[in-house]
Amino acid sequence: MLHSPLRTLPQTLEAWTTLESFVPSGQIRNIGISNANLPVLKTLWDNVKVKPAVVQNRFYRDTEYDIPLRKFCREKGIVYQSFWTLSANPALLRHPSVATLAGNANVGKEVGLYAMVMALEGAVVCNGTTSHMVEDIEGLAKVKEWVEKEENEYQWKDLMKHFKDATGDNNPESMPEESADPKTSKWLPRHKYRDM
Repeated sequence: MLHSPLRTLPQTLEAWTTLESFVPSGQIRNIGISNANLPVLKTLWDNVKVKPAVVQNRFYRDTEYDIPLRKFCREKGIVYQSFWTLSANPALLRHPSVATLAGNANVGKEVGLYAMVMALEGAVVCNGTTSHMVEDIEGLAKVKEWVEKEENEYQWKDLMKHFKDATGDNNPESMPEESADPKTSKWLPRHKYRDM
């Protein structure tokens, strides 16, 4: 995994090419990049032999939840790994759809958020701590069980619709909807996508 793009695209491509040289011998099977924006990912895709297998990025409002980047990943078969999913998303953790799912599936709101992020096409969650990993996996199994019950189909679709409204996935041409922060009663600011 290339931890982040280097200072220039030529340097990033040089580092990638070096990693590629280990693929024929089997020392490396897949190469990925972290902390990359869409222009960097497209440049890699268009200029390297061994295509990116995974992109590991922060999933949060400042990058507009990487909507265009996640779409590109889906189209190219690249795994999008969300990290910083809980810490960076206090408003999503308090979102009514997450709370409702957590209550219905009898799991914590953290697992509810993980499940909803994973329900976005092509996204997986990178959970960096082992202390609660077993509980999270068990919780995700409970969510899956609840979702797969026929009587919950409509509610699940409705919950995901509202969650996608919050992340902007229902309307990728516009910014994610504003989320009210109940602790301060202020609207959370919109942030423009920042190039890395």
